[in-house]
Amino acid sequence: MGSKDHPDPADQSSQLKGYRKLHSRERAGDLGGLESSTKGGSASLSDPEPEWGKERWKSTWVWIGLVGILAVFALAFHIFMRIQEDRARGAEVKVPSNDSVMNFMEKASAGELRNAIEVSVRGYLGATSDAERCRFIIDGEGKEEKLREFFQRKDIGAAPQGFGEIVKTEPASIGGRPFVVALASGRQEGKAWLLQLVPTETEMKIEWEATVCYGEVSWSQFLKERSEKAVQMRVYLEGIRAPLSAKIPDERYRTFEVSVRGQKVKALTHLKRGSALEREFAKVVPAQAVQPVNVRLRWADDPAGVRRLEIVELIHNYWIAPQSPEK
Repeated sequence: MGSKDHPDPADQSSQLKGYRKLHSRERAGDLGGLESSTKGGSASLSDPEPEWGKERWKSTWVWIGLVGILAVFALAFHIFMRIQEDRARGAEVKVPSNDSVMNFMEKASAGELRNAIEVSVRGYLGATSDAERCRFIIDGEGKEEKLREFFQRKDIGAAPQGFGEIVKTEPASIGGRPFVVALASGRQEGKAWLLQLVPTETEMKIEWEATVCYGEVSWSQFLKERSEKAVQMRVYLEGIRAPLSAKIPDERYRTFEVSVRGQKVKALTHLKRGSALEREFAKVVPAQAVQPVNVRLRWADDPAGVRRLEIVELIHNYWIAPQSPEK
């Protein structure tokens, strides 16, 4: 479309004012009149060179600006792509719960996990001695005496006497610590065990304290002795309204019913509303719910000389903890 003296406007910069009229007219299809006037000498194009000099500097700065903007966008795009690549890698590789090693649950196939669970459950339930049971317990070395003392308690009953089958398994996680709950039958008819297993780097092991609801003393002994010494206990807490016989005002104290799995006798404890401990328990014990907790308990006399059960510390809001509190 452009003439010999005036190249196609597609090859020219739209920033040149000397050619703006030419560009507009060419786009409008009006070059014929311009050419005829030029031939007749009655009209001529203004010399673009003076304005070209002015516009050349403006054009240079515009290009510098454009290059700068492109550089910023290129850097931002590079950073964005790196983030996307990192996210993609994170989706492909699970983050280990242990900073130094990938645990067995994160790298095993479903079949390998199922087999590992059965090995530990079968080994624990079918063991003929506490020493043998310790082989299938997490950090079991040195716990033989602990197991022996526990299974000799009057309100506990005999240790497992054989493995039947695994009825059901469920994966779970608390505080970033993965574990599996397994329901297994014993060899005796009607006997069942609920076990909690945690992964090591190469296998699954039983978290024994959580599995048996371990307390430093038996619940019956704790209720009988009413000692001032704080002991670790795995109990159930249920928020309730204080009975009138307790003479505890609900507006000043939060009342919990304390119980232990397999035991009928319960006890009451009270936390002063607004205290740090009461606020902590308000977060982890839902209203009108029975919550398993890992706590330290003791008995102490109130100002009136009445011995009451006290919660000293919340170790964890479940029986299993992110890290074993016994360590």
